This record gives sequence, structure tokens and C-alpha cells, in this order.
Amino acid sequence: MAYRKLIFDLEKLKKIRKHRELSQRELSARMHYSVHQICQIERGERNFTPESYAKFKIVLDVEDVPYSSDEILSYRGELCDWKNMLLMGNINKAKELLPDFKRRTELCFDNHIQNLFDLYSLEYYHTMDDMKTFHIVLAQIKDRANELNKECLYWYHRALGHTEIERWQLKNALAEFYNAREIRRQFNIRDEALNLSIGFCLLNMGDNLGAMKHLKKAQKKIAKKFNTRYKLLLHLYTARGYGLQGKYSKSLSMLNQMLHEDREKLKTHGLEGSFIRSIADIYHKFGDFDKAVEYINESLLYFHVDGEQYVYTLYKKAVMLAGCERITESIACINKAKDICANDETVCGILLKMLSHSLQLDKPASFNYMKRYAIPHLEQRGMYLEAIEYYEKLSEYCSKKSKLRDSLTFLSKAYTLHKKLTQGDVGV
Repeated sequence: MAYRKLIFDLEKLKKIRKHRELSQRELSARMHYSVHQICQIERGERNFTPESYAKFKIVLDVEDVPYSSDEILSYRGELCDWKNMLLMGNINKAKELLPDFKRRTELCFDNHIQNLFDLYSLEYYHTMDDMKTFHIVLAQIKDRANELNKECLYWYHRALGHTEIERWQLKNALAEFYNAREIRRQFNIRDEALNLSIGFCLLNMGDNLGAMKHLKKAQKKIAKKFNTRYKLLLHLYTARGYGLQGKYSKSLSMLNQMLHEDREKLKTHGLEGSFIRSIADIYHKFGDFDKAVEYINESLLYFHVDGEQYVYTLYKKAVMLAGCERITESIACINKAKDICANDETVCGILLKMLSHSLQLDKPASFNYMKRYAIPHLEQRGMYLEAIEYYEKLSEYCSKKSKLRDSLTFLSKAYTLHKKLTQGDVGV
């Protein structure tokens, strides 16, 4: 029985022989077997001892590649250790081992192992911010999505969620993370970082109650076990959550403490700009526009001038300038961002276009654009905080023009959406 199991696994070695560009005759010469015997082995028709099996792997130079069931089970454990190494923050070691794991997996010819490695590697590419490779690997996985078992489906939905976040489709991202969470519950998959991702989505959608609930769950595990980047992001999201609750002093204290105590860590992980921009946001909510603009200018120094984060920060600066009636400077900031952001259909492009129209609502085209397209588009993406902000702008404008019915309609929409957020209904 053990031999039959071994022979079945040896059928995979036919693929290796072809991969090594060896004919059956060449392999038989190296193995000191007849060609007929090699044919029988590859067809699973001949008993093969473990000693001969080991020799076969030596001849083909695949000694460390798993083929038998026991070897594949052991290798799966190695892959899991590599994934945990990544999550624990040992990035350099994970990077060093990646090429070897990639080679062994490609030669293994086991579909489940290949899927598992590709999905684990997505976590690596996402951590390293190598989104180009991330999307290439994800596209390959999508082609064989119907082959994925439940464990692989968990990591697949998680990866799809990160893709939707990149496109700023928060509702879609949240749906993918909830799919992953359901699988995790059924199969007891350990991954507390999922709560961090869910918390991020809910926070940016404006569901502060739901966000803080998931961030607290993440904090129990991440603070002890996960890598530094996850810990820094957890502090950032939690501080922003306190800001949305109106606890400005607590939020500022957390952000300033991190900047003072962990500046080098923030610099290593490219998060200095995000922390300083969050401080600017708190001052903006607090009504201290001068401080807000001061910090937003500082945060711009930490982003690449042609990157999306730089454009988004320019948008935030334009909003702050408009808030303190510095309209000319706000428009100049919008135009600068538009010169960098060539695509109007990206989230930054849409936000810039909306802000530009919101500053010229006297024009019927701008008013109609905001009412009929822009704000519904924000709601569709799950950007509820921004939708509320622009509903209030339209309400204020209509009030000034004595269009009280329209003003009340927009204010009612903003209130309804705000009520859903405060009750935690949006993220359900």
C-alpha cells in the first residue's frame, strides 16, 4: 500500500523530467534503469522503493522538492512558517527565503501547494508595497479560482479586499473581508490582521463604532505577535477613530507620542506622512485651520510628488484652505493636484473634480454635477463621510439662495446618512 502511494506521487516526476529537458532514454542511463522500466514508473505500473525514489530526486536535482504526501504535508508547514515570519515582521528573512520557496513550489506540481504559496506571497508583495507584482500574481490566481479550497479562498478574498481598497471601493472591500471572515469562523484560520483591514474600511466609511470594535479585537493579538507595520497602522487607525469620536486631545496625544517615540520606525515603513496628515485632519476638525494647514504642508514633504498619496494630501490641503475662505489658494492647490493626477476617474481625480465644482455652485452645471453624479458616486464607493460633507455644502448653498425646500432635502440626506453611521448600520 505504501508503494502504491509512492508510485502515484512519482507520476509527477514525469513533469520534472520534461522540465529538465531529459528524454526517457537519458534518464534511464542516469538511473541505470531500462527505458521500459522508466515508462512503467511514470505510468505508476511499477513498484518503486523509497531508496530508488530518493535516487530519482538526486538524479533530477530536486532533492528538496516535495512529492510524496508526507513531504507535501511537511512543506505546507514550512510555507505556513514563512507566512507567519512575514506577519511577525521578519521581512528580511522572508525576502531571503522567497526565491527558494518559489523554485520548490514551481517544481512541486501540486496545485494546492502552488495556490497556497501564491496567496501567501500576495501578503509579502502587499507588505513590501510591490503592487505591480501583487496584481500579476493575483491575475494568475483568478484564472484558477474554481480550484481553490476553503483555506485558499480565505486568503483569496483577503487579497481581493486589498485590491478594492487600492481602488477605494470601500463597500466592495468590506464585502470581501466579510467573506474571508466567514470562512475563518468555519475553519478556525488564525489571522488577526483581518480585523485591522475591516477596521480600516469601517473607519473610512465613517462607521466609527464598528471600526473601533474591530480595532480593539486586533489590538489584543497584533500588539504582541504581529510585525511593526501592523502595530503602527493599528495606532494610526485607533487615533483617527478617537478623532471621529470628538476625542481630539486623546487622538493628538497618540499621534504625537508615536512621532516622538517611534519616528525611525515610521520612517522605515513610510508612514511619517500619514501620521502628520492625520494630525492636520484633527486640527481641521477642531477648527484650528492655521495649524491644520501647517501640518498638511509638512506631511507633503514625505510623499513622492507624482504619487497618489501626494495628490490626495493636496486635495486635503485644498479642502482646509477652502474651509478658512482662502479660495484662491485652494483653487491653485486643486490645479496643482490635477496636473499630477491625469486620470479623472481615479478616486483622487473624482474628489478634486468635486471640490472644484463645490467652489462654483452658482454655475448650474456644477450644481447638477454634484447633485446627480458626484455625491451618489461617493455613496456607491462607501465614502460616506465625504458624501455627508458635500450634502451639507449643497444645503448651505441652497439656504443662501433661499431655496429652503432643496436645502432641507440635502440636510435630511446628510442627517440620515450620519444617523446610520452613528448607529453602526453602514458596515453591517
